[in-house]
Amino acid sequence: MIGLESLFLIENDELSFRLRLRLAKLLGMVGFDPYRIQDAIRRAYDVRSAYLHGDQVEPRKVRRIDEQYGSLNSLLLEVLDYLRCAIVILTMIEPTKAQFIELVDSSFIDENAAQKLAEMLAGVKQLLAPQDR
Repeated sequence: MIGLESLFLIENDELSFRLRLRLAKLLGMVGFDPYRIQDAIRRAYDVRSAYLHGDQVEPRKVRRIDEQYGSLNSLLLEVLDYLRCAIVILTMIEPTKAQFIELVDSSFIDENAAQKLAEMLAGVKQLLAPQDR
């Protein structure tokens, strides 16, 4: 989670919300299911927060993770795959981190920004497109 935070966040407020939206938008454009990404990041963020603050993950949250992902380990491996893909994308693009985040944010409401983002991602899409998702 910390790796994804460092790649996609430049502000400290609403970290989980902004991270979920940005990552879902970005990876959704290269073939991943954006709704699954949002859910996985939300659940992984809950786990991260519990451990970071010295708590245990609530049993009901663990049960829900087990139901949806098979196990906590499976959820974490999925989130690591998102991190891998995000690193590949951010390594292969031209703009700075701040410029790229601004473009992702603008793409939610500006069709020109969405088109520019799609063009930028076209070169890496084949490398990252999920095979069986």
